[in-house]
Amino acid sequence: MTAAFCVVDAEKRRITFSRAGHPPPILLSDRGEGFMELAPKGQALGTFDDVEFEQESVGYLPGDKLIMYSDGLFEIKNKNSAYGFATFKDFIKANQNRGGGELAEAVEKELEQFWDGESDRDDMALIVVEFQ
Repeated sequence: MTAAFCVVDAEKRRITFSRAGHPPPILLSDRGEGFMELAPKGQALGTFDDVEFEQESVGYLPGDKLIMYSDGLFEIKNKNSAYGFATFKDFIKANQNRGGGELAEAVEKELEQFWDGESDRDDMALIVVEFQ
C-alpha cells in the first residue's frame, strides 16, 4: 500500500511532505523550474519492518499549484497501450497555466478520451490545490 502526506503552513507559505511508495506530488510554479516533482524517499507501507520516511519542505507563492494523484491516473489503458507517467507529466506541463479546477477537469477529460471504455481501470484520485 502506498501513501502520501502533506502539511501546508499557510502562514509561512511552506509545504512539508512525505511519501511511502506513492507517486511524487508535483508543484507547479511561475518561478524557477516551473515543474517540480517532490520526491522524498520512502518505501511502500508494510514492505519492511524498519523503514524510515524522509520529509521535504518547500516554499510556495500565490498561484502555485500542488498536484497529488494516484498511480491509476497514468496506468489507465486502451487496447493499444498504457497512458504512462511520462505522458501524464507532459500533459501537466503543457496545461500548467490553467487554474486548479480547470487543470483537474482537463486531466479528467484527457483520460476519458484515452480510455477505450473496455480495459480494466485502477482506482483514480486527483487533488489539485491552487494556493492564494
